Amino acid sequence: MTEKVIVIHPDLLTEKEKGKKSARDPKAALDEAVGLAGAIDLEVVHHEVIRLSKVTPATLLGSGSVERIKALAEELAAGLVFVDYAITPGQQRSLEEKMNVKV
Repeated sequence: MTEKVIVIHPDLLTEKEKGKKSARDPKAALDEAVGLAGAIDLEVVHHEVIRLSKVTPATLLGSGSVERIKALAEELAAGLVFVDYAITPGQQRSLEEKMNVKV
């Protein structure tokens, strides 16, 4: 049975505001992450770019985004959230606890 996954790509707006160009277009990066998930036989049930004005140290994402993704995971029966960003072990643990899914 194929694992259902939600793929998210955080887009940090603060980097753009400081005049730095991101290495890749957020939509292109999301498309690549979706392709990678499909290549390892995960069923992508939802994917999106989440724009962040700042990083929340404990979870990377703000509480509103965490709650929304949690609700989506429950609604779509997804057991995995793929975060296309380098998160810390602590952020991973916090997201897993708050979303009740594997990150």
